[in-house]
Amino acid sequence: VSAIGSAFGLHFARNDGGAWASGVARFDVSDTASQRALGTLYVDLARRAGKPSGDGAYTLLPPRAGRAATVAIVTSWPGRSGTIDGDRLVDFYRLAGVAMAHLLPEVPYETLARVSPDAESVDAAVFERFAGAGAPGARAMLAKTAIAEIDLDFSSSGSHVDTGSVWQRVASATFTQLYVPGTYPQVATDAFAGDDAGLLVLRPWGQLYATDLFSVLGRGGQLDARAGERFRRTVLTPGAARRLEDEMHDFLGRDARAAMP
Repeated sequence: VSAIGSAFGLHFARNDGGAWASGVARFDVSDTASQRALGTLYVDLARRAGKPSGDGAYTLLPPRAGRAATVAIVTSWPGRSGTIDGDRLVDFYRLAGVAMAHLLPEVPYETLARVSPDAESVDAAVFERFAGAGAPGARAMLAKTAIAEIDLDFSSSGSHVDTGSVWQRVASATFTQLYVPGTYPQVATDAFAGDDAGLLVLRPWGQLYATDLFSVLGRGGQLDARAGERFRRTVLTPGAARRLEDEMHDFLGRDARAAMP
């Protein structure tokens, strides 16, 4: 989290008092320049008995006038404290992007802190770039787009959908490597039936706008701390009080462009 703090003008002070289990880290988050308290972040990464599987960033207490937010990043990764390496580093930054989108709004009412799924997608994709993940290649973007189309077809086909037929039809028309005859790839994930069902289209969409935003945040391959703090204040701080398009315009000084990675 210290790298996130450096990039966005935040200070994360470790304070494990009140954590719900051993190994859960608590951070009091404040603005680096003013030392003003902004909220509390819990990070609970390790697998343990009785803990549900799955990854997510969850609002425990939403912000409002006179009250800062409390947000948790929760995973069930193996290891004593949840090892962050390789692909998990990218996963952690993606979850951190969603967590910051819910932690940092400074709004008078709780309803204005409920950022939209498209805003979460953009913020998550921007934070992934800070993990050094780089932009997805054209092949990966095509696969994500095909998966998104399959998801939309699943969600719009009524209560009785032939998932195998839909998968085969869309993959054959868009990205044939996604389908091998006689296999059932749709059962390998619960994304099509979980909270993200019907929303997977936002993942490639978020990557397109993240490319434009990160061209300013990481200009010349170097992270620009002043741009990071401006991103926090113009995109994250308003929460749902402003449209995402307007927030991105405030940051960039122009309309955001959906740019291919």
